[in-house]
Amino acid sequence: MAYDPQQQRPEEQALNNNREALNIRQPGEIGSTGFDWEQVRKAREASGRKSIVPDPSVGIKDLGLSAVSAPFDAVSGLTQFAT
Repeated sequence: MAYDPQQQRPEEQALNNNREALNIRQPGEIGSTGFDWEQVRKAREASGRKSIVPDPSVGIKDLGLSAVSAPFDAVSGLTQFAT
């Protein structure tokens, strides 16, 4: 069979049983397992447990780690470029 990128597009693989593991579900598509994370979140909040929401902000620690690791990353990149 010839290479056809259109046949490999997620919306063309409707019968693929591995859609969730491959993360190719389309918006609005119901999962094959029927598992709903939104229900889990609502149940946790209803029982009084707070759902953990990751904080995407950048702090001093993140800037410090970046500053410390930058020279090592630069050296690593230059050695890869040189070889």
